[in-house]
Amino acid sequence: MRDWPLDPLVCQKLIEFGLYGVYKVAFIQLDYALITALVERWRPETHTFHLPAGEITVTLQDVNILLGLRVDGPAVTGSTKYNWADLCEDLLGHRPGPKDLHGSHVSLAWLRENFRNLPADPDEVTLKCHTRAFVLALMSGFLYGDKSKHDVALTFLPLLRDFDEVAKLSWGSATLALLYRELCRASKRTVSTICGPLVLLQLWAWERLHVGRPGRLKDVGASYMDGIDGPLPDPLGCR
Repeated sequence: MRDWPLDPLVCQKLIEFGLYGVYKVAFIQLDYALITALVERWRPETHTFHLPAGEITVTLQDVNILLGLRVDGPAVTGSTKYNWADLCEDLLGHRPGPKDLHGSHVSLAWLRENFRNLPADPDEVTLKCHTRAFVLALMSGFLYGDKSKHDVALTFLPLLRDFDEVAKLSWGSATLALLYRELCRASKRTVSTICGPLVLLQLWAWERLHVGRPGRLKDVGASYMDGIDGPLPDPLGCR
């Protein structure tokens, strides 16, 4: 998504949804040695990292401050029993072919091909379709990424039907819950991989621990753009 341009109209929707902070943090090269070290110190019984100095864990406050995600409101949950091709046609305005749809995943290449550039003077339906596609790629392909390297999960698409409801959802709680689940799974001896919101885990480690922390950007702290009710502060993860 590095070369997927963010149209100002779509950007305004991201701000309304409370998801622009995730986009602003952008893509970070993961330090797998750091992540592996944290996994080895994770205790599933307590959902904490056991360190020589004591126990510590990622909290809802960390999610809110580092990524700017809402941590209160209705839970991010729902059914996964859909005809995914019909759902794409209904909410995205395009129907993926058999080669592009893999179960509940759609090819990121298909998503980019159809939604990378927003037409000039789009109508409301077109704008909503492009916004859903961008949010889907941002959340499923970046923040909630799974083991699929070239596909995007469609499980979040039904939640994007009603734009008024999207802003009320507790995306931060869902992010933390998924991180806990993936850490518990990866801490088993028979598991050698991990996925999920690893960007959150790495930002948290950089903020809370002194090992391997990079230098901070000097220009972060000012507002990054004008929001609905005035300038928006940077999420702390932008440092």
